[in-house]
Amino acid sequence: MKLGSSPLIKSWKKRWFELKSDHCLYYYKNDDDLNPLGAIPLHNYVMTKAPEIKRDFAFKFVRYGQRTYFLCARSEEEMNRWASAIMANSPVNKCEASLDVSSHNVGLPALSIKSPDCHGYLTKIGNSYKTWKRRYCVLKDACLYYYVDSTASTAKGVAHMHGYVVEASIPYNKPNGFSLVPPEPSMRTFYFSADNETDMNRWIATFRKSIGKWVKVDF
Repeated sequence: MKLGSSPLIKSWKKRWFELKSDHCLYYYKNDDDLNPLGAIPLHNYVMTKAPEIKRDFAFKFVRYGQRTYFLCARSEEEMNRWASAIMANSPVNKCEASLDVSSHNVGLPALSIKSPDCHGYLTKIGNSYKTWKRRYCVLKDACLYYYVDSTASTAKGVAHMHGYVVEASIPYNKPNGFSLVPPEPSMRTFYFSADNETDMNRWIATFRKSIGKWVKVDF
């Protein structure tokens, strides 16, 4: 079970989880769903028990400065099995495993990410302060890296768009706008505005292709 992230509704939901070789924990509504509701990138996270939850077999994934994820197993044996699997799956402990790609790419200059799906300038609205800022963006495998400009040496951040749906509209008076809607209401919706209609159509088409390509990967 997974605890929702909404600040207003903290409810537990039963989800089907799948740990893949990219060291991400994908969660689905049911075990027969093809597309995940989302993914938890576990690189640099620490798994510990969560006694503050007051629920049997609860545990959490913690990383400084990032969201904490709370999960609950059906038994202590199942909880320990997940801990062992995650430890074995860790890039540090796998001889042939590569580093988590998105964590690696976020430290690269804007023009150094190899074979991006799309790149260019977009204006995006902030999460904390609802102001619009122009950013140089690079889309790669459903991850959007955003920079101050094209000469920046590192990204300001990365947004994991796995499971998101692209819509050609935004609830703001901005031209050439589009939005990325999450698979669950508790997750963040992203709003963008392109420089012109051609750029907007290019980004929308590439987002859809990049997201669709990623969720179909079967490791």
